[in-house]
Amino acid sequence: MPPEISPKTYALTPALRARLMAVALVAIALFLLAATVVIGALHINTAVMLVLVLLVPVVITVLATLLSKRFYVLRVDEIGYQTRFVGGVGAKQARWVDVLDLGVVTIEGARCTQFRLRDGRTTTIAVDLLQTDADELVREFQRRLTVATGRAATRPGG
Repeated sequence: MPPEISPKTYALTPALRARLMAVALVAIALFLLAATVVIGALHINTAVMLVLVLLVPVVITVLATLLSKRFYVLRVDEIGYQTRFVGGVGAKQARWVDVLDLGVVTIEGARCTQFRLRDGRTTTIAVDLLQTDADELVREFQRRLTVATGRAATRPGG
């Protein structure tokens, strides 16, 4: 029986999380500015503005929680992998036994790992967005593929 490998999760890099939070804060500020102008121009009860202002800390707390390291974008375990909160990856999840091979590709200047699945689909993960070393991530994928399938299944150049 193969050795059990504990599940691992990967979050976005701190720099990317900070940028996303900054964009969200600017969007909130612009929304409050627009709401103030609309409420003032239409002579809407100021209680509406009070409610909006009181909701801001709640929204910021929810965003901070979503962008925390606890909320991962990639999870790997002994059975397979799962991505979430990111678009454009292709197949969002698969079992290791369904992976045909693993390669490292560059797409628009970003280093990515790419799984080709036996059914023809692919999963492409931009490793520079994850809070991990790119080479360590590839080694982790290879290790899990080897445990699950008995082979590393790495494409040439990967």
